[in-house]
Amino acid sequence: MTKGGGTAADATEVGTCGNQNCKQIIFSDNVYFACEICAVNFHLKCSSYTKTNLNSSILKVCDICTVSMRKSFSSIKDAISFDVLARLNTLEKLFNNLEKRTVASSKVTGNISSIESSPICQDTAQHTHNDTTTYAPHKAQSKKVNHQIIITPDKDSVTFADKLKSSLKLIPVKRVNKTTDGREILNFPSKQVRDKALECLKDFNPVAEDRDERHITPKITIFGLNSIDYNSTLTTDPDNKDEQQEQDGKDKLLSAIKDKNPHIKDLIDQGKCFEVLFIKNDPLKDGESRAVVKVDVEILSKIRQNKYRLFVDFSSCRISDRVHIVQCYKCQKYGHTKDSKFCEFYRREIEICMYCTGNHRSNQCEIKSSKNSQAFKCSNCVHANKSNQHKFDTNHPTTSDKCQVRQRQINKVVNRTIGFESAAKNYFKTNAIVTS
Repeated sequence: MTKGGGTAADATEVGTCGNQNCKQIIFSDNVYFACEICAVNFHLKCSSYTKTNLNSSILKVCDICTVSMRKSFSSIKDAISFDVLARLNTLEKLFNNLEKRTVASSKVTGNISSIESSPICQDTAQHTHNDTTTYAPHKAQSKKVNHQIIITPDKDSVTFADKLKSSLKLIPVKRVNKTTDGREILNFPSKQVRDKALECLKDFNPVAEDRDERHITPKITIFGLNSIDYNSTLTTDPDNKDEQQEQDGKDKLLSAIKDKNPHIKDLIDQGKCFEVLFIKNDPLKDGESRAVVKVDVEILSKIRQNKYRLFVDFSSCRISDRVHIVQCYKCQKYGHTKDSKFCEFYRREIEICMYCTGNHRSNQCEIKSSKNSQAFKCSNCVHANKSNQHKFDTNHPTTSDKCQVRQRQINKVVNRTIGFESAAKNYFKTNAIVTS
C-alpha cells in the first residue's frame, strides 16, 4: 500500500486507476496499490482489498487478474488431476497383475512367506534379471459367459410385462434383449441369480442357457478378385438374383483358394470353417470384386502368418479382418436397421440427418451438397455429450471413423470376435479392419 507524505500541493500524478468504473487520476497522496501481475495502479477503494488485508497480503493482485488466475488454475488443476488419475489407475492395474503373478508362482514353489514380505520387489527382480522366457505379444482375455433365461411372451404384452416385473421384483437383471421372433432374453449377473430367477418364473416356461459372450466367428474380406470370374452372376436387383448361380460363384472361389493355398486346404479338409458369405463389386476399383468369408481361428492365424495374403488364380489378393456393425440410417443409432421395430422412429416419417442432425433425409442435406465439412455435426456424439457428459468432438458425420461413439461400437464387436484380441489394439492406428 502506498500513501503520499507531503501537502496537497506537493502531490504528483502517479497514473490512472485501472478500475473501469473509476479511471480517475491517482495522486501520490492517495491510498493506492500497484498490481504485481499487470503493473496497473488502483485506488484502494476501487478494489476488494481493505487496509488490513492489503498490508498482510504477500502478493498484491487486482480483481481482474485474480479472476483470470483462478480460471487458469482451475483448468490446470483439471488437466493435472485427470492425468494423475489415469496414471494411478494404470499403476493399480500393474500392481494387481504383479501381485497375481507373484501369488501364482508362490503356489508352485511353496514360498509364501517370502512373497508376503515383498511381492512387488521380488517379482520385478525375477523378471528383470533372471527371466529369459519369450512371452506372446498378446494374451487372449478369458471368455465371459452370459447367464440367460429365454421366455416366449403372451399375446397380451402389457399384462405379460407387468407379470414379469412382479415375479422378478427382488431379482437383479443386467439387461433384456428382444429377438426378431418376439422372444425375451433376460441376462443375469451370475448363475446363482439366474437359478433363483428360474424358480420365480416357473409359470412362464423359461429356458436357461449359458452363452459365451465372445461368440462371434471371425470374418475376413478378400480384395482384388476378378469381377468377370467371380461376380458376373450377381445382380443389384435382389428379385432377379439367381441363387444357384450365386452359389456356383462361391464354390468356384473356394476351389480356387484351395488349389493355390495348400496350408489353407489342409485345414478346410479337416473340417475347419471357411464359408464364403457373399461376393460384391468393389466400389473403389472398377473390374474388381471383394468377398466376405467366415473363417476358423486357425485359418485366420495362417493368413496372418502369410502377411494377410491369399493366392487366387494368377494374383496375390490382399486380406483384411472384417467387423460388421449394424447402424440405423433413420435414427443414426446402432444395434438395429431402419426397418426395425426397435428404432425410435419406427413407422414414423421422421429421420435424423447423418451430416447435420436435421430432421430430413441424409441425401437431401444442404450441408452435404455444399461440401462444407466444418458444418458437419454428429447426432450420436451430441447425444453422448448431453446424456453422459462426455466431451466428444461432434464435427463429423455419424459414419465417420473419427466418431468416438462409432469407435466404441467397433471395439465392442472386435472384443467379442474370437481371434481379434490383438487387432482391437491396432485398429484405429492401422485401420486394418474393414467395417463396410
